[in-house]
Amino acid sequence: KHGGPWSQAGFANLEPELPNILATIQWCWKNQLIRLGANILEDISDFMVIRGYWDDVMILAQQGIELAVEAAEKFDVARLQTHTSWIYRHRGNLDAAEESIKQALSVFEQLDEERYIAQAKRQWGRIAHERSEFDQAERLLNEALAFYQSTGDEHQMCFVTTNLTDLALKQGNLDTAWTLSDKALVTARKLDDPERIASLLFILGSVEHQRGNLEQAMAFLEESVTCMERASRLDGTAGALFALAEVKIDAGQAQAGRQMLLDALETYRRLGVESRVQEIEQILDRWQAQAVDPETRSKRP
Repeated sequence: KHGGPWSQAGFANLEPELPNILATIQWCWKNQLIRLGANILEDISDFMVIRGYWDDVMILAQQGIELAVEAAEKFDVARLQTHTSWIYRHRGNLDAAEESIKQALSVFEQLDEERYIAQAKRQWGRIAHERSEFDQAERLLNEALAFYQSTGDEHQMCFVTTNLTDLALKQGNLDTAWTLSDKALVTARKLDDPERIASLLFILGSVEHQRGNLEQAMAFLEESVTCMERASRLDGTAGALFALAEVKIDAGQAQAGRQMLLDALETYRRLGVESRVQEIEQILDRWQAQAVDPETRSKRP
C-alpha cells in the first residue's frame, strides 16, 4: 500500500516498520517462500533505495537469488537481479551491474514479461550511459519509452525522458538537453513528482552552468536540492548539492560551496559511492592546500 513507485507520501508509514518488514522477508527466505519474499522486497524497493537502505537491499536480494537459483525460480532470480544491478551501478561497479541486468532481461524476454523487459532495458540503458556507450544507451532508453507510451504510463514516460535528457547533457548536446528537460518539467510538475522535478532542474542547472549563466544555474540547482529533500532521495540530494557547490565556487561563494561538498561527502560515504567520495575528497584536499599557500588561495579548488 505504501511502498510502490511514486508513493513517497506513504514512506513515513514504512520507516518505523522497516525492521519488521526486513524480518518478514528473512522469514520468507528461511521458509522457502521465495515468491512472497521477492514480492515484498519489490514492493518496498523504491522506499529502500530512496531512503538509502542500499546495504539491506543488496543483502536481501543476494540471499533471495541464491535460494531462487536452487529452486529454479528463474523469474524471481531475474527480479531480484534488477535490485542488485541498480545498486552496483550507483556504486560504480558497472561490470557487475551490466551482467546482472543482462541475465535478468534474458529471462524476462523468455517469459514475455513486457513491463519487466522495459524496466530492464531502462536500467541497461543507464549503465550504457555511464560507460559512454551513447548509441546503445539511446536505443535501450527509447525502446523502454516506446513501451510506456503504448501503455500511457505518464510517470514512467517522464522517468525515461529524464534519463534521455541526462544522456543528451553527457554528450554535450546542451540545446537538446534544455529542450527535453523544459518540456518534461511541465509533466513532472503536473504529476507532482518531486524526484523527477529535481532531476530535470538539475539538468537545466547543469546546462546553464556550462553556458556560464551562474545566477540562473544556482536558481535551478537550489530548487533541485529542495525538491530532492522533499522526495527524501539521499543520493539525489547529494548529487544536487555537489553540482550547486561547483556553481557556488565558480561564483566566488567558496565557503558556502565547501559546506555543500562536506554535506554531499557525508551522504556518499553512507551509501558507499566510493567514486564520488574520492572525487570530493580530492577537491577538499586541493582546497586545504590552497588555503595554506597564499599564492593559490584565490583559485578554484
